[in-house]
Amino acid sequence: MFGTFEAEKEQVVYGTVSPINTFESLNIQFGDTVNLLKRAWSAKGWSNKLSILFKGPNWSPGKPWCGYIEDIPEVQYPVKKYDPYLPFGSTVYAVCHLIHVPLTYMELHKYQHLMSPMAFYGVAAYLIFTLVCVGCFLERRSYVPWMELLRCLLYIIVDYYFFSWPMFSIFSIGHHMIFLIIIRCLFLISGIIWLNNFYNVCIIYINSKKLD
Repeated sequence: MFGTFEAEKEQVVYGTVSPINTFESLNIQFGDTVNLLKRAWSAKGWSNKLSILFKGPNWSPGKPWCGYIEDIPEVQYPVKKYDPYLPFGSTVYAVCHLIHVPLTYMELHKYQHLMSPMAFYGVAAYLIFTLVCVGCFLERRSYVPWMELLRCLLYIIVDYYFFSWPMFSIFSIGHHMIFLIIIRCLFLISGIIWLNNFYNVCIIYINSKKLD
């Protein structure tokens, strides 16, 4: 505009300065905030703590408000994508357990006027927990079996005691009922698999103790 255009001299790179290297949803959303708070906590004096929170990201004691431009990390192009190898079975499992999240969210939004606040926020928290669990599952963290077993059992227990099996009134017609049946089967099968995994781990632990 008005003769001010200047073509890019370098390749444009989109993203964060520190590349994301995790599938875990909470870490993706709040990881930078947690790191910032850790920096502020470890700084000496309230002045430095507040400066870390409110001044530029490159600020440190003795530097100007936004720090020095030379301290900005150089971003390389192309950006290396976080794309670890995932077995086909793990991908299928993750997709099956993630696909119900947006569908459940839409039903939650549609029928929120029929739900108590506790039930509404409980379901919302469970959806967030699902995203966290699946992210940890894709990264093969050691505590995933316990998280997944807990998540599947929570769904089965809550669904069984608070809603009628095999019918649930607001899902009683058309594709809603089919969706509910598929989700219940998915969690039942997954719960059995993780329960069997838990049993095998316990057997191995007991046998190792006997050998000791």
